[in-house]
Amino acid sequence: MSPSDPQDYYRLLGLDPGAGPGEIKKAYKRLAARYHPDRCPGDTGARVRFHQLADAYRVLSDPDSRARYDRARRYARPSITDAPAAGAGWRDKLAAFADSYRKEAGPRPRRGRDLLYRLRLDFTDAVRGGSFAVNLPPARQVRVQVPPDTADGCRLIVSGQGDPGLHGGAPGDLLVEVEIRPHPLFRRQGLDLIFAWPVPLPVALLGGEVIVPTLQGSGRLHVPPGTCSGQVLRVRQQGLPAPDKSRAGDLLVSVDVELPVGWGDAVREQVERLAHALDDHHFPRTAAARRRHLP
Repeated sequence: MSPSDPQDYYRLLGLDPGAGPGEIKKAYKRLAARYHPDRCPGDTGARVRFHQLADAYRVLSDPDSRARYDRARRYARPSITDAPAAGAGWRDKLAAFADSYRKEAGPRPRRGRDLLYRLRLDFTDAVRGGSFAVNLPPARQVRVQVPPDTADGCRLIVSGQGDPGLHGGAPGDLLVEVEIRPHPLFRRQGLDLIFAWPVPLPVALLGGEVIVPTLQGSGRLHVPPGTCSGQVLRVRQQGLPAPDKSRAGDLLVSVDVELPVGWGDAVREQVERLAHALDDHHFPRTAAARRRHLP
């Protein structure tokens, strides 16, 4: 328990052994805030340091515990003159003293284990956020608050909902890892939602409107005349809301021009008349491809 020992509680808190109660409390609060698991998610080293700080404060904030600790700390430090002669004897004395200290102080409080739970959410639930039930063994239910627009793989911490501690120790935390099921239609790009949607050939040729799905239900997509397959059209303000609700993304609709099926003779005659009325002038991309790539 030398000053270079990581379990030297004064050194851990950055204090001199003569620090007063107010200094101890101030140092602990400052360091505990820095290494708190909520502030350092996924950082195992920070979690270990946080619990070391809690142990240090528990011992040093209580006058009786601090007095016993100070005696053990002084007892552990051999002087220069007697260290060579003493050999390892002082370590044996320290071990005996520490054993006596543990018996006097009683079982050391131990923090409970953290629990990991995977919460599977639909795409729309993850976008909107909300309170969701988590069922833990043996028969315990915890409500988890999921923020809006939570990303896949995000880990949420619910403090104090892990396993109970031992001998008066604090309970562990519940770590909730969010897994988002892919949406059957939408794919996100920032705040925008992208998807493909069929547009009948007459609407693509002549222009018009088609009904398309949105997260809220449905909306109208304006299709300009001469729209091609693969062309992306936009429906404003029907995407995902920004976290601060100041704006919303758009729907980006990739057009899939649908050709008619089940033709009858009357339709075939109309199409043939249309084909005779059209020439290369009406299909500039086809004409350009021929000029560029065909002999």
